[in-house]
Amino acid sequence: MNAELVLLLVSCAVAVCTDLRERKIPNVLTGALAGLALVLHLWQGPSSIVSALIASGVVFALGTIAHSARVLGGGDVKLLAAGALAVGYPNCVVFILYTFMGGGVLAIAFALAQGRLRSALVNVRALALTRTLLDDAAPSARMPYAIAIACGAIAVALANTILPAVRFPT
Repeated sequence: MNAELVLLLVSCAVAVCTDLRERKIPNVLTGALAGLALVLHLWQGPSSIVSALIASGVVFALGTIAHSARVLGGGDVKLLAAGALAVGYPNCVVFILYTFMGGGVLAIAFALAQGRLRSALVNVRALALTRTLLDDAAPSARMPYAIAIACGAIAVALANTILPAVRFPT
């Protein structure tokens, strides 16, 4: 397992702890992850740096749109972008896809725990049909999305080590 992936896994572990405890992902954590990942990419050459920066920029831009739509928190967007910078392309594709899958499972578990699964499914249907959420769509507590991001990081680690079958074709 490469140093960038270890750095991402450690950062995600810290992010999960702070997100569960404070419902925040510290900027110093995402900044350190991005900075250290960039330094680690220096040893792999200019093409590695460029592709990692492009991957991170695309993830950050799309995440900013999701943040403005109140789908993701700002710390989540920064952690995703820093994670994409750490793993680079094409691993960032696997990272994001597995993060979204983990987020779906987490959302179902979170809705079940709050006794809101039925209303959540009604809101998803309304969003799909009308592109608007119902008035009661705001959750009573924010979902700690760092858990889903950590799932994406773990999936990349497994894909690059003991479980290559979880790789997506790129």
